[in-house]
Amino acid sequence: MRAASKSKSKKRILVFCLVLFLVLAAALSAASYWIFGTVRRAAGTTAPGATARGRVGIAGLTHGFEPEDFAEDIRGLSPVTACFEYPPELDKPGRHTVSVILEDSHGNRSRVTAELRLLRLREPLVAELGEYPGPLPPKALFTDSDTDAVEMRFLEPPPEMKSPGRQELVLLLDGREYPLDLRFVDTTPPRAKTRDLEILQGGALEPLDFIEELIDATQVTAAFSSEPDWTLPGKAQTVEISLTDEGGNTAVVKSGLIVLEDKEPPVISGVREIHVSKFDTVAYRKGVTVTDNSGAAELTIDSAEVNTGVPGSYVVTYIARDSAGNETRVSTRVVVNEVSAGAVNALVDPVLKEIIAPGMSDAEKAATILAWIRRSVAYSNEVEKSSVIDGAHNGMVLRRGDCYTFFALAKYMLEREGIETVDMRRVEGAPTRHYWLALNFGNGWYHYDCAPLALARPNDGFMMSDSQAKAFGEANGRPYYYEYDPAALPPGVTITP
Repeated sequence: MRAASKSKSKKRILVFCLVLFLVLAAALSAASYWIFGTVRRAAGTTAPGATARGRVGIAGLTHGFEPEDFAEDIRGLSPVTACFEYPPELDKPGRHTVSVILEDSHGNRSRVTAELRLLRLREPLVAELGEYPGPLPPKALFTDSDTDAVEMRFLEPPPEMKSPGRQELVLLLDGREYPLDLRFVDTTPPRAKTRDLEILQGGALEPLDFIEELIDATQVTAAFSSEPDWTLPGKAQTVEISLTDEGGNTAVVKSGLIVLEDKEPPVISGVREIHVSKFDTVAYRKGVTVTDNSGAAELTIDSAEVNTGVPGSYVVTYIARDSAGNETRVSTRVVVNEVSAGAVNALVDPVLKEIIAPGMSDAEKAATILAWIRRSVAYSNEVEKSSVIDGAHNGMVLRRGDCYTFFALAKYMLEREGIETVDMRRVEGAPTRHYWLALNFGNGWYHYDCAPLALARPNDGFMMSDSQAKAFGEANGRPYYYEYDPAALPPGVTITP
């Protein structure tokens, strides 16, 4: 009895649970239908939206706009596509209304409208030099008058142009880069303020001397329309000056000129009697000055009579002439003296001080002197052969000479260093003359020849034995080259065989 009662209780509980489950399921189904149905109904009726954004470009140069450029932050309850209602007219300057159609996947639509402003570039794209006091502003490239609110700049600041020419620039406008080829021109003629001038007869002025103030963006050249008469005193003249700038623009301005009569001759100062040694260079203009009321005068020197190769006294005339033709003459004398040892010492000693080092042996000194003479004196047959002192002087002053000059200068320099020398001379009857030296450094007398020679000599002419010198002459078809008379040598002097 009790078991049957428990079984019935369990059945009632199960039935109750089943009924409760069915009731809850029906309730959940109804709620779900209500909630999702509402969402579906909402998604099917809500249109997409976006934020409109205006754009700025350049007519004819702006391309590639997308609908999303004008409709930002697109939003919707389902995927949204955007398209232009009508394609923008990108070649037409001005302000345009752009319509963008937004459509979601349920077919809901909306329209977003924004402004597209297309600026008009100058045609042709040119800029006038000097139109702007500083760097060229980007707004100067456009004909639009109301661009102050438009943000634009150059990628790189343009250089300051001072002459007509082309310049490649990149303009940044509304996030886009626009390469531009800009031409700078100068179409404005020069302007000038002139002044009247006076000048002494025979003088001359430049066209720009008459210009007090010149205004132009580029360099200006000036020329007289016709050359004024600088020699006509007293009469007022009208001077026309043609101004041309780098752009080819011209202007003609006028000024006044009065030429003043000039009768005052130049003044020559500092003329004195000049003394030089034989073959010295005469410093005619040293200490001489010329002054003139015109500010300039030409000085010429008539020294045609002077011959520095022959001792004597010669007349020299100084002539100063100004532009008006006034002339002054002053004469003096040039005295050419025989060469003195003191004059040669004054030339030789500074060289020896420079090239001879302390502690050098006599052989080293002789080699150094030979090398200096070879590189410092040029060979020439035009110099006379008078005396050792003249030859040494010629070598130092003229820096040219024949074998006698080389012989004399070497002898003089060696003996200034205390080195004994013996004069060597080619034997009489040979086709040509030749002079050289012999030196002895304690091991016998040897030939020493400073004269330059294209043919290679033993030891390069430094300390040749007799046999070496003879072999050189024979090898080069001139056996007489170093042939000499032994009897003419000083007693006790014999050249090393």
